[in-house]
Amino acid sequence: MASIPASLIKTQKDHFDQIGDKVQRRLNWEVERPDIMSHVIQHNNDKDGTGMTLEEIQATFMILTTAGSETTATALSGILNYLNTDNNGRVLATLLDELHEAFASEDDVTLKILNELPYLNAVISEGLRLCPPVPIMLPRVVPEGGDTVCGVWLPAGVSILR
Repeated sequence: MASIPASLIKTQKDHFDQIGDKVQRRLNWEVERPDIMSHVIQHNNDKDGTGMTLEEIQATFMILTTAGSETTATALSGILNYLNTDNNGRVLATLLDELHEAFASEDDVTLKILNELPYLNAVISEGLRLCPPVPIMLPRVVPEGGDTVCGVWLPAGVSILR
């Protein structure tokens, strides 16, 4: 997609390759040990055909490693880093102005009001765009009826990874 930075696409590919390598190394181990992968391997050897393909194993473990990452801490760290490195401090000053105007004291802070602050939400959205807390773009499935994305028609049910 044209709107995804090349660096993020590279990060996604590197992450997928790293997970693929780890899955392959674990599948090749001769020593069996009890872990989540041992259950996959055990059922993969069943003769009833219920096992997973290598691609399914890789995709599953990519999702599991993403789900187990520190997404909130990563997002907040990235946003605070960008606010601290803003050369002229304009973004932080504007954000603080909006917060001080909305709240007289810390006791007045509510999630409802925070959700309605346009500059705060713009800072968070931009921070998530610049420093996504996951190393990959999470997959999406085209809804029923299909849809057009960036001028390309996609049929319903297609999985979009990037």
